[in-house]
Amino acid sequence: MIKKQILFIYPNNSTFVKNDYEILAKKFRIKKHHYVQSKSILRNLICQLLVFIFFLKNIRSSAAIFVWFADYHSFLPVLFGKIFSRPSFIVIGGYDVTYLPSIKYGSFSNPIRSYCAKYSLENASLNLAVSDNLVNDAHKYVSKININVLYTGYSHQKLSFETDRKKIGIISVCGAFSLQRVYLKGVDLIIETAKILPNEKFLIIAADENLLRSNFEVPQNIEVVASLPHEQLIAYYQNALVYIQLSLREGLPNSVCESMLCGCIPVGTNSGGIPIAIGDAGFIVDHRDPKLIADSITKALNCNLSDRIKARQRVINLFSLENRETQLLKKINSFLIN
Repeated sequence: MIKKQILFIYPNNSTFVKNDYEILAKKFRIKKHHYVQSKSILRNLICQLLVFIFFLKNIRSSAAIFVWFADYHSFLPVLFGKIFSRPSFIVIGGYDVTYLPSIKYGSFSNPIRSYCAKYSLENASLNLAVSDNLVNDAHKYVSKININVLYTGYSHQKLSFETDRKKIGIISVCGAFSLQRVYLKGVDLIIETAKILPNEKFLIIAADENLLRSNFEVPQNIEVVASLPHEQLIAYYQNALVYIQLSLREGLPNSVCESMLCGCIPVGTNSGGIPIAIGDAGFIVDHRDPKLIADSITKALNCNLSDRIKARQRVINLFSLENRETQLLKKINSFLIN
């Protein structure tokens, strides 16, 4: 039996994007297109042209369209889906139903981008939000939308728990290579919190050290590491005691869930999907106050083995990769005509 073909559009190679590609590839033939995001108008126009050509060549032989995030890159795929009567699916990750004016962040940050995101969300056959909070966020910008919640999934086999930890201390994975991302991910708060806990080592992963040191007074107990391959990142999770996520905005935070699977005690701000990930298996700080964050980190550092097992078990119970695979295939198949 010939497998049906799905067109897979994505703006980055994040772990969760790769996971969905691998899930769909088990049951479908996948033709993928990487839309390289850019702030350049000319570059975006070229990328739109490439998407247009990709769909002209492939839409007739395809059964469905699958897009990660609603943004510039989702507009044409959804439009082609409407024209050729192909179901389209958008995974809502967080920034695509967001606008933070203070740092000009989100798909609704300018009129053209807003139009592309709104059209995509309104006209997709089904939107799959990775966290409960994103449903309400989507309704703030779009009145007519078909949306379900489907959590991203994590493999407890690949992310193992180590009881013999090397006590790295406190870590956070930020992707902070611009000032916008620094403030979005709460790195400024991490810096202020580290000053309150001078005897604790903080490790910030995936950040620009020169950017941080030129804009903030970074204390000596903070170490900054550039981007790491996922395998090395897992090793840090397995040896750390506490993971902190102090973002202004998150969907279901990937790094929080992965670190919990590896036995880290999570500490996070009460923002977006962070408290959904942490639940009662860590510490949620209601106010963006470094003193309150420091208090929670101190409590987290004193947690025992059973607390670490509880954090891991929460992710296994609620956010398993197996559940995402089952539900994702079920939802897509429900739209396909035999």
